[in-house]
Amino acid sequence: MVKHIHTNIHGIMIPTPKDVFSNPRVKAFIQGQWMEKWLDYMGYKENDIFALINHAMNSIERSTSLGSTNLEAKLISHFRSPKLQVVKNMNTIMVNGRRGEKSRTDVIMDYLSKRLHSKLRILDIGTGNGLVAYRLANAGHEVCSIDVGDTSDTYERLGRLADGPKQLVLSRDLQYHLMEPGAGLEEVIPNFHENRYDMALVLTVFHHAQNSYYNPAYSKWTKGWHGLLDEAIRAVKPGGMIAVLESVYGGLSLGDLKQSIGNEKYAQNQALYESYFRLSDAEQLKLGVFADWWLNMLAFNNDAFCPYNFNSMQGWRELFFTKYGMDNSLELITGFDNPETPEFHVFWYLHKPKLYDNSKLNSQR
Repeated sequence: MVKHIHTNIHGIMIPTPKDVFSNPRVKAFIQGQWMEKWLDYMGYKENDIFALINHAMNSIERSTSLGSTNLEAKLISHFRSPKLQVVKNMNTIMVNGRRGEKSRTDVIMDYLSKRLHSKLRILDIGTGNGLVAYRLANAGHEVCSIDVGDTSDTYERLGRLADGPKQLVLSRDLQYHLMEPGAGLEEVIPNFHENRYDMALVLTVFHHAQNSYYNPAYSKWTKGWHGLLDEAIRAVKPGGMIAVLESVYGGLSLGDLKQSIGNEKYAQNQALYESYFRLSDAEQLKLGVFADWWLNMLAFNNDAFCPYNFNSMQGWRELFFTKYGMDNSLELITGFDNPETPEFHVFWYLHKPKLYDNSKLNSQR
């Protein structure tokens, strides 16, 4: 019988490492092209890092849970070694890119540019390191960014603190606010009101959020929690946009990808993509779960919350367009678009209809 960590918010059962590594095709993909490409891009060719990778893989394969405290503590202690400087290298590459390739921020800005015009009021939900928000503010947009947890990395990158520990103000066009998990936007943003923003950003956030959307049947819900998708829709003006970048598994073909990214980008990673699409939908999910844990808990070492709220392509479409009634303004199958975070992504611009009734969101609470 296959064991699972839990059932996520979409009703999808999440596999354990034993399930991931008991599948020879998934194991071969991870230990082969996926890990080799990541290591090569990161510049890790030394024997020490390869020995560490092998040790990590062996430890994970023997473990019963990706969330094992003892396992993570042991592996993280190795990754924090000053000699290897894994975390420092990851942060530097995320900001600047490497070998002339675009950084993660550059790639995301390219996606966003397809609908950016004039000066917009933008809400960045789950801003992370704050680099996208910072770039948008520098481009002339008014940006309010929010996130949960420890913001020391964001503060360090974006500048000086003002008005105490709850708010970071670089200029009138860029603000930062701490957000408690499950909080409504009124509790986070001073003078917040519905339909305030031209655009909301939710970039690789939904699968990290326990409350990615309001689902009263989800066992981990507590009274009063707000769904992030609900709050994003409520915040945006009728006719406004919600930019979503998310990890996806299943429901796509190699032809879908080639048509979306073009022949040149496809050719750069042809062998990787051909191997990936030989995996079944269930195998792609196992890869996504492993990649999320590996990159966040070990490589980035940022103690990110990982509920693995992944969804299939069909599942995301049904959530956005059928359940919540958004219009599909743009859908880009972007694939493994960031070498430093090799997860399979799709980018959407969700258009909020001009006659959208926000009371539909309230009724779901």
